[in-house]
Amino acid sequence: ALLQLKAIIREFDPDIVHTHASKAGALGRVAAFQCGVKTVVHTFHGNVFEHYFGRTKSMLYKGVERYLAKKSSGIVAISKQQKLDLVERHTICGADKVKIIPLGFDLANFGADHDRKREAARSRFSLDLDTIAVGIIGRLVPIKGHRLFLKALATAVDQGKKVRAIVVGDGELKEDLTNYSLELGLALEKDIIFHSWEKQVEEILPAFDLVALSSLREGTPVSLIEAQAAGIPVLSTRVGGVEDIVSPGAGWVVDRDEFVDTFIRLSSNPRLLQETRFQGQKWACDNFSAQRLANDMDRFYRTLL
Repeated sequence: ALLQLKAIIREFDPDIVHTHASKAGALGRVAAFQCGVKTVVHTFHGNVFEHYFGRTKSMLYKGVERYLAKKSSGIVAISKQQKLDLVERHTICGADKVKIIPLGFDLANFGADHDRKREAARSRFSLDLDTIAVGIIGRLVPIKGHRLFLKALATAVDQGKKVRAIVVGDGELKEDLTNYSLELGLALEKDIIFHSWEKQVEEILPAFDLVALSSLREGTPVSLIEAQAAGIPVLSTRVGGVEDIVSPGAGWVVDRDEFVDTFIRLSSNPRLLQETRFQGQKWACDNFSAQRLANDMDRFYRTLL
């Protein structure tokens, strides 16, 4: 892979090499350094320094990232919290090298034709008008903390709340989480639907009355940005850059020990969820547009050249 990357770089002869992700970012930067590229930038979309590996392996990854960051022209963090983590918590590099540039997306379709999408998607999932539908979107892996979400759902169902969860995503823990749902007394298809991935998530988001996130660690969770762009309130654990991306009045960001109680309170209050609907839509579309990202990145590149 390294040899192929070097061949591509030599053929293209770029002024800037910009890498993303952990393994790809390491290989890409090494290739760029060895090819003599003068400006090399890396974006952290999260990190693998906690909750992924043991202490020794985590320290090894930190050492590699410190070396690569020292040689890089600039580092992009996608949230204020991530910059703090990189600079102060994990000491990857100095603050002067890190630029905060939030993510950006084409969100135009997320706010379009809301009522039609809601009717079609709720029919698809067989949701009654008075059922509160809660979506959770993401990989089914340990770091996403789905068990906390399932505990909250089971507690709400036990208390007689008319709520149903739609789990959008797939991964190594699907069987484990399915079995755990059954252990909690949840009925598959009735209380919870494991839906796998959805290519056009903007088509089903309007079905939800709430989109939840129960992660242990996050960078900037795309699911919460897209939910707000679609006009859906959000509930999340207080991790990573979540507080930077939830618009005031558009959702709830809570500590893990508050998640279950908050979930139950919201599943008991459809009027509050309805009042919160659409509160974060304009904010999300303004702050996380693809054009804003392009403009921010262009300005940053020009400071490095």
